[in-house]
Amino acid sequence: MKTKSIAIITILLVPILLLLSACAGIVEKPYIYSQYEGKSGPVKGATGEQTYCAHGLPQQVQDRKKQAFANIAKACGGEDKYAIIEELAGSPARTTALGIETSCTGFAGRVIYFKCRGAKPLPSGYSK
Repeated sequence: MKTKSIAIITILLVPILLLLSACAGIVEKPYIYSQYEGKSGPVKGATGEQTYCAHGLPQQVQDRKKQAFANIAKACGGEDKYAIIEELAGSPARTTALGIETSCTGFAGRVIYFKCRGAKPLPSGYSK
């Protein structure tokens, strides 16, 4: 009877734990504009945009936002090499968790527009 109860609890807890870990997800890399997109894009003068999902437990949202800022710093060459122009709600954001890409739409999606100081990174879609 005891092993049967443990098996039932395990069967119920495993999907819940997988769901919670999937909510954490990995924030996608920032999108770097080409020279033409930066001049006429949604925020003029921006180097690029970084999206993240602001849905879920507060700690998960905070971790995703930190990861988004770390991605921007990496793209621009350091934490002191960029400026945030604007952060808006309502942009679709993609995360990857357990190899599955998920989408966060509506007002839970966030987009951070940023400008790199100094050398501009290579636009997304281009290779060196």
